[in-house]
Amino acid sequence: MPEPSIQEIMERLTRIESENKELQTTVTTLSQELQETKKRLKVVEGILPICSKCKKIRNPKTDQWQTPEEFFEEIDFSHSLCNPCARDLYPDLNIPT
Repeated sequence: MPEPSIQEIMERLTRIESENKELQTTVTTLSQELQETKKRLKVVEGILPICSKCKKIRNPKTDQWQTPEEFFEEIDFSHSLCNPCARDLYPDLNIPT
């Protein structure tokens, strides 16, 4: 097999450099996404300001009050009742404490 010419080697190097730039861009983008996700998780792990009456949550990024479903938009909610609330709503049922 003949050795590659200088021209072929330069073309390969150019392709490798181009691929490397694309990979660096991807790594940078993923790193930024990771940092944003960490910030969001930090909010969830920390103290959330929540209205005592309507239970809306103040979004620390926008300073707007949102329903829990809006604030946690990427989470699917299923609504249920805790036993004390179920007893209040359905007193005829024998719901345990």
